[in-house]
Order: sequence, then C-alpha cells, then structure tokens
Amino acid sequence: MFLDWCHKDICGGHPELACSAISSYARECLSNGFCVNWHSDLCPQTKCPDGQQYQTCGTSCPVTCDSIKNPQKKCNEVPTSGCFCPEGKVMQNNTCIEEKMCITCDEHGHHPGDKWTKDACTTCECEGSSIRCETKHCPAIDTLCEYGYNAVKLTKEKDECCEKYICIPSATASPTCDPPQKLDCAFGQVAKLDTKSDGCQQFVCECLPPEECAVVDLKADPDQEVGMTKKIKDGGCCPTVELVCDTNLCPAAPKCDEFYSLNKTDAGKTSCCPEYKCVAPESCIVDLDHIEAENGGERQRSQYEKQKLLKQANDTWNDGPCRSCKCYGSKSTGFHSACTTTECPLVTSSPDYAEYDLLIEPIKGECCPEMKRSGCKYNSKIYHIGEKWTDEHNPCTKLECVETKGYGVQKLTQIISCDESCDIGYEYVPATKESHECCGSCKAIGCVVDGKVKSVGTNWTSEDFCMHYTCLADNGTMQVQSLSIVCPEIAQEQFDNFVYEFQAIEGECCKKHKMSACKVGDTMYMIGQSWPCPDGDQCKTYTCVETSPGVLKKQESIKTCDTDCPLGWEYVASNVTCCGECVQRACVVENTLKSPGVNWTSADNCTTFTCENFLGQFTVSSHQVSCPQIDDCPPENVYTKGCCEYCNVTALAMGDCVPQEITGKKSLHYITAEREGHGVCKNIEELKGFTECVGTCHSATLFNKVTGKHESVCSCCRALDYKPLLVELTCQDGYKFKKPMSVPSKCGCEGCSALKNPLLQAGKGVKGIKH
Repeated sequence: MFLDWCHKDICGGHPELACSAISSYARECLSNGFCVNWHSDLCPQTKCPDGQQYQTCGTSCPVTCDSIKNPQKKCNEVPTSGCFCPEGKVMQNNTCIEEKMCITCDEHGHHPGDKWTKDACTTCECEGSSIRCETKHCPAIDTLCEYGYNAVKLTKEKDECCEKYICIPSATASPTCDPPQKLDCAFGQVAKLDTKSDGCQQFVCECLPPEECAVVDLKADPDQEVGMTKKIKDGGCCPTVELVCDTNLCPAAPKCDEFYSLNKTDAGKTSCCPEYKCVAPESCIVDLDHIEAENGGERQRSQYEKQKLLKQANDTWNDGPCRSCKCYGSKSTGFHSACTTTECPLVTSSPDYAEYDLLIEPIKGECCPEMKRSGCKYNSKIYHIGEKWTDEHNPCTKLECVETKGYGVQKLTQIISCDESCDIGYEYVPATKESHECCGSCKAIGCVVDGKVKSVGTNWTSEDFCMHYTCLADNGTMQVQSLSIVCPEIAQEQFDNFVYEFQAIEGECCKKHKMSACKVGDTMYMIGQSWPCPDGDQCKTYTCVETSPGVLKKQESIKTCDTDCPLGWEYVASNVTCCGECVQRACVVENTLKSPGVNWTSADNCTTFTCENFLGQFTVSSHQVSCPQIDDCPPENVYTKGCCEYCNVTALAMGDCVPQEITGKKSLHYITAEREGHGVCKNIEELKGFTECVGTCHSATLFNKVTGKHESVCSCCRALDYKPLLVELTCQDGYKFKKPMSVPSKCGCEGCSALKNPLLQAGKGVKGIKH
C-alpha cells in the first residue's frame, strides 16, 4: 500500500507528496518496534528550535522537570520522532535546560551550586534544595590596636563588611596635627603611615612585597582581538600584562568559491591582521539542480550531477524541463538569476475531472504529464470500465462506463420504459422516490376467489357457516385464511346424565343446546326433583339443580344423623332409612328410670303407679284406691283397710266404668313427644276424641264356704278395646307432624289381677301419656 502510494506521487509528477507515504510507512514500522531513518534531501527532517536536536526514534517519555520531581508517575513509552533535548539536559516549557535547573532553593530562582552574597557580611550557597549561609562577624573596635595606639577609621568600599581602621600612636604634648589624608596609590603599591619631622603623621605609597603581587594570567580573553597576544611587562612595583600583535597568529587567507576572486586589505594602525574578502564575478553564478526525469517531468540532480555555470547578463537557460531561467543585473546593481517554473495543470482543473477518473501519464522530455480518462465518476464515486449504475435523480436512467474506439472512455446512458399492466387482483403502483427504483410493481390489492377480488380484511363464510374466510396481506402476499368452526362436542357421559335440547340458529354453524333435565338410567328428573342414591346409601340424595341458564348439575346432599337421645331413650340404627330413631326403653319419673312392668306407690299408699309399654308407647298408669260410700253403713260396721273405710256389708257398684273424653283446656299440652332435629313437641290445640276409662267397680273380701277361707274379690275399670287417633303435635322450631295414638273405645270392670289386653302394645315416639 505504502509503496503504491509513493510510486503514484513520484511518478505522477509530485515527488514532494511522497514524503507523506514514506512518513506513514516509517510510523507503521516504528509501532512494530523497527526504527527507520527515512529523512533525505527529498524529505528533510524537521528544523528544531535552538538548543534541541531532531531524533527519528526518540522516546515518547522524555525527561522533564516534572518527571524528575515525580518519579512514581508511569509513562507508556512508545518510540516517536521529533525534537528532543541533547544528552544531559531536560525539557522545561519547550526549552532545554540543565537538570540541576529544575530544582530551586528559593523564590529568587537559585539552583544547586549557586553562590551569592546576600549582603556585605553574608554569603549563601544552594545545596540540593536548601540554602546554607555564613555570616562574617566584625571585631570590636577596642580590640584592634595595641596599647598606646588609637584606632582611626578609614573609608571602606561598598562591598566590604567591616569598617576599616588604622592604629596610630597616641598623641604626645606636641603641636596639634591634622588627621592624615588617605592616598590613591598606583598598581602594586599600598598606603602606609609615616611620621614627619614635626611629629605629625602622613600617608605615603610604598611597593607591595613581591609575594603579595597578583598572579599574572596570560590566558586570552574571550573578546580579545585576533592576532593579539598577552606579554608580561616589568618596570613597576608588580608585573603587568600588555597586548602585542603577533602576525603569526593571524588567520590564513580563505578559499573562495568557484568564480569568486580574493581581495586582501593590509592591516592598519588600529588592527593587527589583514582582512580578506571573496568578491563575486560581474555575472550570474548558476546552479543547475534539476534534470529531465527518465519517464517524463523532472527530478533533482544528485550531488554528482549538479553543475555550476557562469552566465552573463541577459543570458537564458533551462534548469530541467520545467524551469526557464535568465541572468539579470549590472555592475552598479549586482547580478542575480531568476527562474520561472512551469506550473503543470492540476488534475482538479481538467474539464473531465468532475465526470471521469483521470490517469496521469508522464511524457518523456516534457515537463507536464498527459491526463487520460481511466474511469467514470458519478457523485464523486469512481466507476471502472464495464460498471453500471443508476442516476440518483432519475431511476429510469441507467448509466455504464464504457471504452469506445476513437472516443476513449465514455458514459453510456440508457432510458428504461415500464410495463404497467397487471393481473386480476393486482394494481400497478409507481415506484416511490425513496425506493430509488425506476419502475413500480404490481401490488396485490386483494384475494382472488372464484374470479372475484376480495379486498384485504374482507370476511366471508361457507354456505353452512362452518368455514370462515379472511383475506390477509403478509409482506405483500395475499393469503386467504380459513378457520374451521368446530362445534363443541358433548361427552357421552353428559348424555348419560342429562337430557339435552338442540336448536338451529340462523347464520351459525353450531346448534344451540341446553340441558333440560337430569337422567338416572332411563328415569328423567326435572329441575328441583330429588332421588335417592343409586348405590343404596340412605343418607345420600341427589337433586337436579340449574347452576346457570341451560346448565344443570346433579347436586349431592348427605344427611347427618343426630344420635343423641334424651333420658330413657336409646338410639337404634335403621336398615330402611338414613337415620335411626330414639326408641324409649323406660319411663322417666323425676329423672329416675322405671322399666316396663315396674310398680310403685305414692307416699300415702293410696295410689299405685305402673310403667307400661303399649305398642312402643311408654305410659305411667296410676291406680288410686276408690273408697266405697259408707254413708248408710252403720258405724259399727265401718272398718279401715289401707287408706279407705269399708262397710262390712256387700255394696253394689256405685257407678259404671265407661270411656270419658278429655275436653277443654285440660287437654292442652296433654301429649308430648321428642322429634329428632326438632326438639320437644306438644299438642297446642284442644284434643278431640281423646278418651280415658273412668268409673267404679265392685271390690270386696268375702268368706268362701267351700274353701273355708276369705277371698278377695277385686275389679278395676279397664279398657277392653282401642281405636286409632291422630294427634297433631307442634315442635319447638315450628315443625308439625301427626302422631298416631290408640285411645279406649270400650271400658269394663275386670279383676285386678286379670291379664292385660293382648291389644295393648308399645307405641312409637310417645314420651308419656298423662292420666
């Protein structure tokens, strides 16, 4: 890629553009760890600021003051090219400085190694990043002179720390002397005090001892004139240095460039060495730097091909095929040459540039290359020969890049016409601008069914309404969606358990059905009717109920039996019904159980009670001793037996034993019974037809002549026959039922020890009968 890029730039007549390709190639190599020194005369290296030097493969992490102060800071080092500081210096604000200059000791900018005078008595030095100062202390004035001498203050220099004094003898009794005046002595002399003949003192200049003379430095000064040298001059108190001219030290005459002549000017009184000057000729000195390139255009001459010529005023010449040069000037104005460079037309200036891809072909011997069409352009995109494309503004215009004989590369244009006829169910839709197509297309507008077009979204059904059809569009394709109506099936189990009615509905596939009754085998039960459980469970019943319109259900009911019975009763399960019943097993008298046939008497022994079971009906019968009428009995014949008085004469029956009906309020609540689930039940209406045997029968104890013993003759008023009677009872919860009873229909006197009437059997559900 880089080689093709470079080749295209150089061979295309623009060698200066090749530097970009070479630079990119070098960077790519550098990123892979290879350093390429690619700069040359064609691509010179970047000019760096003063104090910096260019490096092709320098570090991307150069040493700076910041990196010295923060050595922990990491840097991802990648080789790079650019301007860098020379060895021993670091970068600070784009300037190379010595490393020690990065560290300062104070705000005045002093660096390590610097020494300076803070004041006349203090000298400081920068050591690392700290300052060390030394202060000179002046001696006290009274310690300067020996006894007999006085310290006299002298004038000191500005940079001196301590005051200067001279010790002079103390004055005697002599004339008053003026203070000695300080003298300015010559080089190598020093001022000393001397006593005059009048006893007064004065300063005199004397030579310094040789050992105190300054060392002579014969090293040349930086600004010393060329040819001058230092020599020692003796003759004063101390040796001095003077400058003298030594022509042997003068530089040799320079070598002038080609065509230049050497002009010498002898030294004058104020100079030591002669002056030389290279004088240009009175013509133009011309450098031929360019030459015809092998394949056309020009190139720079190599250092071995370069030529230097001398041209006279108004001479013309060519520096390669692209430069026309001429010599201008005169003796008074000087001479110079100027060249006019042929500017080759840019590719972008060609009239074919916008429409065609142009190939630059150099012409041997010519400065500028020839531009040829090598391909076509459309909207800045290049199409090679043979490629086709569509006009973006008119999709019906097709273009092709072709090469023709005699005309070269051309754009061939083809206009397309569209066929707008469509089949049934389709219509022609022109292409939209956004589609970038020339012709539209036949778009389906509906479903074709039996030669007719059904629009999208249309619904229809079959004749029996059991198939539903819809015309749908799926990605431009028409589809007839069919939906088969599946009528809900009724399970055979449902037919076995319920009776169904069916009704056809206009416009619908399925008949409407509803449940009309429940079935158990071949038996049909209407809504609300109940039936026993088929498996014989007497406690379980079913009822045909309607849960919603047209929907029936066999509702199961389970009866719960109450097995709790009152005192004297016993729960007996039934083989016929769900629940058993409470069967009375004894009479209850004052919460005491009395078994059937048990007799007991009252406290006065006048009444005898018996627990009797008549047809399952337990009753407590009472027999009260009836005392006979003894009003006509002579008192002497009256005797007491038991609770009665008797006449010892035979008495006739005083009354008849007959059925007597219980009437009036006396009969209210006369009959009581307990009903399971309803509590205690009683008759709340007066009884009708309810009879009892009432009357008096003959009783006596007589002597039997045959047996020779007394025998008791006892007859009781008893029921000789019974008739059935239904008595309506009302329970505590309001429940009513009719209880079957047996009441006496015929009464008579029988022996008290006579067997009970075989018709008398216990009754069901009778708790007790009052007498």
